[in-house]
Amino acid sequence: MFSFVIAYRYLEARRNRITTLLSQLKEITDDVVVCDQSDPAGPDDLSMASLMIRDPQPYFCKGRALNLAIEAASYAYIAMIDMDIVLPVDFIQQIQKHFECSDRVLLLFDFLQDGNPYFPDSPGGVNVFSRRCWRLCGKYSEEYVGYGWEDFDFSNRMKTIGVNVVKSDLKLQHIRHSQVSNIHETLKKNKEIYSRYWKGKDATRIPRVVYASTK
Repeated sequence: MFSFVIAYRYLEARRNRITTLLSQLKEITDDVVVCDQSDPAGPDDLSMASLMIRDPQPYFCKGRALNLAIEAASYAYIAMIDMDIVLPVDFIQQIQKHFECSDRVLLLFDFLQDGNPYFPDSPGGVNVFSRRCWRLCGKYSEEYVGYGWEDFDFSNRMKTIGVNVVKSDLKLQHIRHSQVSNIHETLKKNKEIYSRYWKGKDATRIPRVVYASTK
């Protein structure tokens, strides 16, 4: 069984997106955990989540929010999903084959936006993995500010403990939206953090994930 976890902080530009996502996930799973770092709490309706964790912070830390949500999740397998992704109703049926032989898998996806490839080779958006491997690799780093590069860091952490990084043949839909105002500054800072830990491992550019064969 799979638990879905969402790191959330209210943004006016994305108002109601979380409500739409929770409504969608209700058709897919019975365990959705949201960690809300809004300070103060936003007006979005989070009542459809199985569990909502309030963790008000002066700034968003996606890694911390995900760790809290995963710790509280019910099942052994975790699907991390961003609020700007659309999943098919049979998502679980399409992915569970990757975990039939081993839990040492980090499943990644390609995305389409308006019918075109979006951010190819990104290890973010949706990750599926076992909670056991999440613990073994040291969980998500909580050093990164906001979001950005924490997903590359997590992928590398998983690979260092022998987890097989696999690309699903399922392409998911990414919803077009505005960016937060300080995103370029945040990404620059986070890239510097990433480079300190993964220097020499494609740290000077967006790393290309080496995908293992699913055959």
